[in-house]
Amino acid sequence: MPISTVSSIASTVDSERFMQGLSVSLLASLTIRWIFGRILPVSLDRPESGIQKLHATPVTRLGGLAIVLGTLTYLLSQTGDEVNQIVSSSEKSYLLFLYLLPVFLIGLIEDCTQKVTPLIRLAVTAASVIWVGMDLGIVISQTDVPMLDSLLNSPWVAIGFTAFALTGFTHAINITDGINGLAASLCLIMLIGLVVIAHQNNDVLIADVAIAGIVGITGFWLLNFPRGLIFMGDGGAYFIGLLVAVCATVLMMKPTVSAFQMLAVCGYPVIETVFSMVRRIRHRQPVGQPDRQHLHSLLYRIISTHFVQPRNLAPWHAHLMTTTTITSIVGVFVITAVIAGGSLQAGLAVFLLEIATYIFSYRKLASFVGDASAEGRDSKT
Repeated sequence: MPISTVSSIASTVDSERFMQGLSVSLLASLTIRWIFGRILPVSLDRPESGIQKLHATPVTRLGGLAIVLGTLTYLLSQTGDEVNQIVSSSEKSYLLFLYLLPVFLIGLIEDCTQKVTPLIRLAVTAASVIWVGMDLGIVISQTDVPMLDSLLNSPWVAIGFTAFALTGFTHAINITDGINGLAASLCLIMLIGLVVIAHQNNDVLIADVAIAGIVGITGFWLLNFPRGLIFMGDGGAYFIGLLVAVCATVLMMKPTVSAFQMLAVCGYPVIETVFSMVRRIRHRQPVGQPDRQHLHSLLYRIISTHFVQPRNLAPWHAHLMTTTTITSIVGVFVITAVIAGGSLQAGLAVFLLEIATYIFSYRKLASFVGDASAEGRDSKT
C-alpha cells in the first residue's frame, strides 16, 4: 500500500470529529465499567456462566453501549458542508446507522436480562438486513460464483441470501468474542481495510461509516484489551459485526471490487465459524453448543499453560499474546487483500491461502494440546 495512499486517507479524516467520538466512547466505557457493574449485576458476565469463559472475575457486558455512543457521536458531529459531501443515493451515513440499531438493542436486552434466545437475536438481525436491503438496495447480487449468481438474478433470492450471509457474519463476530480484545481488534483491522478500499473506489459514505465504527470501537478497546475491564457483550458484537458486513456488502456491489476480495478482508470470522460447525457435526455435537475448541481457545490454552503460568504472570498476559498473535496474522491477509486489488483471481488466491493457514494452524494447535494432555495423564500414572 503506497505511503501516499495512507497520507491521502489520513488527510480526509476530521481529527476533531475523531477525537470527539473517541472521547465519548472512552468516557462511556469508564462510566459503564465503574457504575453499571454495580447497579445492574445481571449485566455481569460471570466465569461460571459458560464452558467457553476464559476470565476469572465478573465483568460487565454493556461495553457495546460505549461503542454505539462513540460511533453516533462521530456521525452526528458533521458540519453542514460535510453532510452534503457524504450524501450517496440520497442517504447520509448517520441514516445507515439507524438501520443497525435494532440489532444492537436486541443484543443489549440480552446483555441486561440474559433471557433472549439466539434464535430471536438472529431473527432480528436477519430482519434488519432485509430492511436495509429493501429500503436502500444493499443486497448481494453477485458473488463471482456463476451458478450462485444465476440464482441471485431473482431479487427475492438475492435479499434472502444477503440476510443469510450478513446474519451469519454478524454471529461469527460474536463467536470470536472469547478473548480480551480479539473481536474488537479484528473489527478494527477489517474496518481499516474497508476504509482503504472505499477510498480507492471514491465511496465517501462507506469510508465515513467505517471510520465511525473505528472511532466507536477504539475507545472501548482501550479498556477491553488486554485486561478485559469491560466486555462488548452481544449488543456490541452484533452491532459492529453488522456494521462491518454492511460496509463490505456495499463495496462488493461495485464492479471494481470482487466478492472474494471482501471475503479475504473479512475472512477470519467466517472461516472460524464454518470450521467450528463442521467440527461439531463431525463429532456429532449440537452445532450451536459452546465449547473451548475454537482456534483462539486452543492458542490461549497453550500460551497460558506453557508461557504465562510457569512465569507466574497475570492471566491477562495470555489474552494479550493470543489476541496479538491472531490479529497480526489476520492483518497480513487484510493488507495483502487490499494491495492485491479487486480482481477475482487475486481475491480468491488470498482467501484460499487464509483458509489453508487456518487449517494448518488449527491442526498444529490441536495436536499440541492433545499431546500435552496425554503427557499430563501419563505423568500421573
